[in-house]
Amino acid sequence: MYFHPRSPSQPQTWRHRAVAVLTMLAATAVVAGPISFAEPMLEPSPMLLWDSTVTLRSSMGYRDNPSLAHSFREPSPFETLGVEWLVIRPPTDGNLFYIFFSGEDRRYLHAPDVPMEETFITSAQFTHTGNSGWVTGLGLQHFYADQVFDLSSDNNGFGTARARGHSLILRPSLRREWGGWSLEFEPGASLQYYGEPLDNYREFAPKLKLTRAYGYKSSFELALGESYRLYDTTRLLTADGTALVGTNEQLTTRFAEALWRQMWGSAHHWRTTLKAQFARSEDNGSGYFDHDKLAASAQLRYTAGRWLAEAIGRVSRYDYPVQTADTTTSGHRRRDEFGAELRLEFRWTRHLKSVAAAEWQRSAANTSYDDFSVKTVQTGLELEF
Repeated sequence: MYFHPRSPSQPQTWRHRAVAVLTMLAATAVVAGPISFAEPMLEPSPMLLWDSTVTLRSSMGYRDNPSLAHSFREPSPFETLGVEWLVIRPPTDGNLFYIFFSGEDRRYLHAPDVPMEETFITSAQFTHTGNSGWVTGLGLQHFYADQVFDLSSDNNGFGTARARGHSLILRPSLRREWGGWSLEFEPGASLQYYGEPLDNYREFAPKLKLTRAYGYKSSFELALGESYRLYDTTRLLTADGTALVGTNEQLTTRFAEALWRQMWGSAHHWRTTLKAQFARSEDNGSGYFDHDKLAASAQLRYTAGRWLAEAIGRVSRYDYPVQTADTTTSGHRRRDEFGAELRLEFRWTRHLKSVAAAEWQRSAANTSYDDFSVKTVQTGLELEF
C-alpha cells in the first residue's frame, strides 16, 4: 500500500471558517423559523419546471481504525465538510432529467497514515416514459475517491490500502410496465482507473430485474445478472499463488438478488427493506480468484413529524475453494463480514436538521490481511436551501 506524505503542520483556517459560516447560517435558520411561500401558479412557466436544491453538511466525529488495520491502529477524531446539489426536471411531459453532485472531505486530526479522505460523485439521468408502457433511460455517473479501500471484497486483492480512483459508469435501460409489474433490462458498462497499488479494469454488467409494486410505496424485486471484468495488468495465479507471466486476469460473476420493501401501518411511519444476494465469481485460469458470496441486509426506518430514525444490519460470507488460509491455520480462505449502522435526524426548520450516526464494521477471516474492525461515531448539521 502507499500513503501520501504528511505536509507540514499548518492551521486549517479555510475549514474553520467554513464550519463557522455553516454554524452561523444554521443559527439564523433556527431564529428565523420556517419561510412562507406564495401559492403556486395553476399553469407554471416551463422555466419553473426546473428545481434546484443545495445541501451543506458539517460534522465532527471519532473513528478508532481509519486505516482498517489488522493490529496497528491510529484512532482519531475527525471533521467533515460536505455538499450536495440536485437539479431536476419533473416528468410533466414524460421526460425526467436530473443532475446530482455530492462531495465530502474528511480530515483526521491524529492519524498520520490517513490524514484525509475525499469522495465526489456526479450523476446525470434521463428517462422517457411513453404512452404504451415502455420506459427508456440513460444514466452516466462519475465517482472519485481518495480513501482506504478494502481490497478483498471490492478489488479482488488482499488486505487494505489507501489509493485514489476514478469510476465512469454508463447505464442505459429499457423497462416495460403493466398493471403494477415492470421488467427492466440494464446493459451497464464501466471503466475503473486506480492509482497504485490497485489495477485498472473494464467491466460489462448486463442485468435483468422484475418488480412487483403494490400498496403504498411497497414492492418486491428479483434480479439476475452477470459481470465481465477485464484487468489491465493483474496476472493470473496458479493454485499455489505463483504469477503467470504474459497473462491478464478476467473475472466473470453471476448473481441473483431479491429485495422486499414494505411500508407498515395506516400512517406509513415504518418502512422495512430486506435484501439477499448470492454471487459466484470465476477467473479465466486456475480458479485462484474464484469465490462464492452470500449476503443479506435489513433496514428499519421510522419517520414521524420532525424525527427520522434508521437502523441497518448486514452480513456476508466469502468462500474461496482454491486459495488457502494463513500458514498458521488450515483449510481454504474464508471471510465473514458484519456491519451495523444507526442514524437519527431531527428537523428544526424546513431547511435545517441535526444528524447523529454510529457505524460498526467487522471482517472476521482466517487470513490476517482480511481481519479487521472499525467503529465510527459522528454528529453534525445539514442546511438545505
